[in-house]
Amino acid sequence: MAATPYIAGLTNKNIFAIDFKEPYEEKTLRDETTIRSFVFSPKGTYISYRTDKKVEIVKCSDWSVTATIDGNIKDMFFSPLDTYFTVWEMFLMTKENPQGKPNLHVYKAATGELAGSFVQKNQTGWEPRWSSDEKLFALQMNNRVLIYEDDNFDKFVQQLHADKLKSFSISPSPAPTYYFSSFTLGKQGQPSFWRVFKYPQLEQTQAVVSRSSFQADKANFHWNKRGTNVFAMTQTDVDKTGGSYYGKQSLSYGDIKGTSGNVTFSKEGPIHAISWNPGNSNEWVAVYGHAPAKATAFNTKCEPIFEFGTGAWNSIYFPPEGNHILSY
Repeated sequence: MAATPYIAGLTNKNIFAIDFKEPYEEKTLRDETTIRSFVFSPKGTYISYRTDKKVEIVKCSDWSVTATIDGNIKDMFFSPLDTYFTVWEMFLMTKENPQGKPNLHVYKAATGELAGSFVQKNQTGWEPRWSSDEKLFALQMNNRVLIYEDDNFDKFVQQLHADKLKSFSISPSPAPTYYFSSFTLGKQGQPSFWRVFKYPQLEQTQAVVSRSSFQADKANFHWNKRGTNVFAMTQTDVDKTGGSYYGKQSLSYGDIKGTSGNVTFSKEGPIHAISWNPGNSNEWVAVYGHAPAKATAFNTKCEPIFEFGTGAWNSIYFPPEGNHILSY
């Protein structure tokens, strides 16, 4: 049965949900003043909220609690099919545990049963990645991405290794074909690289796409829904030209056929947001340029197909069907 859509909100007194159908009734889920954040599962089966002492997973069909997890949890998210719930706590070394203990935990969302635990000391980049069918679970450990298969969190079966590995992602492509993207920071005098690999061919020389940049300290990846095309948003920590307080950005693209290149825009300035159309995976919209920012729709060849003009925008969103655009 399809999940009933809800809109949830958080006040300084409680967390509430609004039934997204007439008469749009508001339900108070929890009356607690210490709720720090909440998150819906991708399929809408669950909502979870955290306080300074615990996390609760709540089933949206009847608002019953499926699991309570004790601890001062700082971050959390659900796997793509709502099967698993992953949390991160601060890594601590104590007199009882001088080496520290696992602080990243994977639970079964329906029962709260612990499925796996790992040590992930830094909160930046702590999040594991799942394939869209949840067959693959991948976790970055220093210069390696460890890859687990088929719900077995005890032993990794593959790894992607690269010097100065900074970030990675998994494409949302359907089984049985999976693609990984990675970003490696360049050594002194050498360029940084982002690459795309077809799983399980993960050696650096086996990359389907390999793009270099002398001006990149970090990168974020944006895949279309089919997992056939990807953008790499690279950024420097400092813009030496003085054009931006937040560093200099650039956008490049690649696809699973090996085509790649740089994206150029018709207005100079920062790239505020990009978003793929989830309805067809063939269109994407960018908001870019100095204020007032410009918004443009492009095809997969990065050719403009519609100009929205300029405005006070810095974000762009599509609904799941891809038939509307929200910008603000």
